Amino acid sequence: MKQSASEIRSEIAPLIQALREQRQALGIPQDELDHMIGCADGLIAKIESGVRNPSLLLLSWWAEALGLEIMFRETKPRTRRNYRKTARQQQGQLWLV
Repeated sequence: MKQSASEIRSEIAPLIQALREQRQALGIPQDELDHMIGCADGLIAKIESGVRNPSLLLLSWWAEALGLEIMFRETKPRTRRNYRKTARQQQGQLWLV
């Protein structure tokens, strides 16, 4: 079943929030991050405000520009009902758990 844009957004929101917090902690303006990762002007602002959804590739470039790494690890499958989405940062790695 295909997910709607709002469903996708709600699932990646913790990851985007963690990236935004890291960007702010480093004092990097959104427009500078656009240039650092080579995306269109204003794209980071649109993603952080929920107007656009990022691709996985863009998320990886974004994390790398902030000195982070997005990692996936194998886990037991979860049902939609008990799926809990949180993002945490640990030693320069960003985990979506």
